[in-house]
Amino acid sequence: NEIGAGEILGEMALLSGAARSATVAAEEASEVLEFRADVLLDVAGRYPHVAQSLRRFYRQRLLANALALSPIFRPFQRGDRKLIMEKFRAREVADGEVVIREGERSDGLYVVLEGAVDVVKGKDGTDLVVGPLREGGLFGEMSCLRKAPASASIVVCRPGTLLRLPRKDFDELVVTYPQILEL
Repeated sequence: NEIGAGEILGEMALLSGAARSATVAAEEASEVLEFRADVLLDVAGRYPHVAQSLRRFYRQRLLANALALSPIFRPFQRGDRKLIMEKFRAREVADGEVVIREGERSDGLYVVLEGAVDVVKGKDGTDLVVGPLREGGLFGEMSCLRKAPASASIVVCRPGTLLRLPRKDFDELVVTYPQILEL
């Protein structure tokens, strides 16, 4: 990605508490204004609208990054991905909640905004955690694409917020952009 004048960077690690997910390097001599984390958090605590703006920006950046890195959405132009992003809806999830159940069809494509989920497969009567998905992770796309039952369950292991592109919108997307099926 390219960041220009007036844009924000470094907010992902600050707001998620996770390690930085990217390295930023200047392509030319630049001036940047730095807000230390403690100062920014203090300002956000005093002025709730600042915190809301940061969360909204974080959500948009995380979703944009997830779509840009996804093999399904990578070929799309930035403008097309922005239109797709507008169709996602937030969903709060609790610890232990089953978002998608193995053997049932997914109700949409999900992106982990905050928190974490485990991919769980049933094997010989026991549940086996195949792997975790953290902020920016996508799931539910295979069930939607194949119009088939999910091959694994998705279980919340750290409460948070998911972004969901409803199945209906995903299906319309595939009709509009048939190259998704090829990918």
